[in-house]
Amino acid sequence: MNQQTSLNKMLLELSYIPKERWTSFRFTCNEVLYEWDKSLAVYSLNGSIFKRDRKSEHYCFQAENGNGFTLIMSLNTATLEAASYPDCTGQLKLEKNNYSQSKIGDFMTLIISSLYDGYADGTMVGQITKHRSSDKIFLVNGEFKNVKVLL
Repeated sequence: MNQQTSLNKMLLELSYIPKERWTSFRFTCNEVLYEWDKSLAVYSLNGSIFKRDRKSEHYCFQAENGNGFTLIMSLNTATLEAASYPDCTGQLKLEKNNYSQSKIGDFMTLIISSLYDGYADGTMVGQITKHRSSDKIFLVNGEFKNVKVLL
């Protein structure tokens, strides 16, 4: 089977995923709204929560839209549950700008409001600094839905 045939088969299979299972992300940074959905939850790079390895004490939250926006947060927990994770470390790439927790006062918080059938919903907030700069960016009104949990 060639690569195009494989891609067509995968897209056909994904077309049967009900809309309520599509992964969606939305957040505002310095008054600019960023949002994407239809990045189907079966694509782990488009949105997932996963454990780095079986012995790890950390889970990783990753959201990527394929057009230059990536958000990665590390949750300092050995078990995942619906809870607030206020001591996350994280980084954000918006187009060609990279931001991370590099200055005093920077923070990232992830709140998982529900876990169900291998998926998670929740909110996020943070203040992070542009790479090689002192410019801050504020991530507010962040929310995610139907993010695949890979255990």
